[in-house]
Amino acid sequence: MKNLAIIGHAATQRQLLIKAQHLDVEIYLFGERDDKDTQEMAHFYFPIDEWEKETILEICQKRKIDGIISLGSDTATTTVNYVAHHMGLAGNGLLADSRCTNKIELRKALSNAGMFNPHFEEFDTPSFDAKPFRFPVMVKPADASGSKGVQLVEYPGLVNRAINQALKWSETGKVIVEDFVPGRELTVEMISYSGRHRPLTITDKITTGAPHFVEVEHHQPADIGRKLEKKVFEYVQKALDVVGITNGASHTEVILTPDQQIHIVEVSGRIGGELIGTNTVMNSTGFDYVKAVIEVALNQFNPINYKFRAKGYAGAQYVLPKHGRIRRILINTDYRPYIKKVIPMLKEGDMVHEVIDEAQKRAGVILYAHPERKPHIIKESILKFETV
Repeated sequence: MKNLAIIGHAATQRQLLIKAQHLDVEIYLFGERDDKDTQEMAHFYFPIDEWEKETILEICQKRKIDGIISLGSDTATTTVNYVAHHMGLAGNGLLADSRCTNKIELRKALSNAGMFNPHFEEFDTPSFDAKPFRFPVMVKPADASGSKGVQLVEYPGLVNRAINQALKWSETGKVIVEDFVPGRELTVEMISYSGRHRPLTITDKITTGAPHFVEVEHHQPADIGRKLEKKVFEYVQKALDVVGITNGASHTEVILTPDQQIHIVEVSGRIGGELIGTNTVMNSTGFDYVKAVIEVALNQFNPINYKFRAKGYAGAQYVLPKHGRIRRILINTDYRPYIKKVIPMLKEGDMVHEVIDEAQKRAGVILYAHPERKPHIIKESILKFETV
């Protein structure tokens, strides 16, 4: 039996634990005590925070694990790459980890490779000079995820304030300011093994727009046509080579400009969060993404065992009710067979606040799948939060 280490809070790794059980893998789970029922799904549980990579490495070496993995967490992925590097396991190198988790390092790598980049500069203090920039500009913490600290700034006089706010979210004490690139937001899902990248699907991403760009809808496949889809896939494959991703899942955010130029926003060496990797990819393509990343981690992946073809349409729509305290939650999926799951994220009595990043929970999400078309969904008729 193969030994697999899983890193991260138990609740966030539940789909990975379920799939590993079905594959008859011995599971070592590392994470804080946050979900007893899920923790009991592992053969061995260690109440060690995902940041403690040296301690986790020592245990993994003693237990002689065969693979290491995490779902949807950038911080846990850093530990995964660290352990894989030191134990010679299937994973991505430390350079790739740096470029995936630090937006400044990513920009530098893409620029050095001659790939399209907006003008950018890094800051560790609010000392902005507007001369080299075209407004508006994006201000982002160098190393935060989930839209935390991200702002679109229209005027030079407001940039230093935005830098100060972004610095609060940066572990490295760095902020990147870059020219805003207008266009259509997409994400690209791929699976890589031994340096070969296999495209899975492209997601249309709908956000709240300026200034914070919080994700509120995902739809697969993106309606961009086969020719443009091929162009996007090839460009992202080049970006993965530049970043140094060779094994496992990747989730790449891109902007498709009005003149069809492709701009890489972020590259993550992990499965897509927001239910993209665990639910939507399977629903739209039939590709068992979670199983595949486990097999890559255990050095057992064989693409012959997977069918790489479109299955239908799938997506997720997040519900953002009016501000106030939730009085009642109404769910109605009658006569809607394309609705696969409805998940309230908040409960009765919770307060609904302005959503400025994914860490401030959106109230709920609706998952859909249809074999022939993208269905028209009126979210409030399926999941409604009454607030007072």
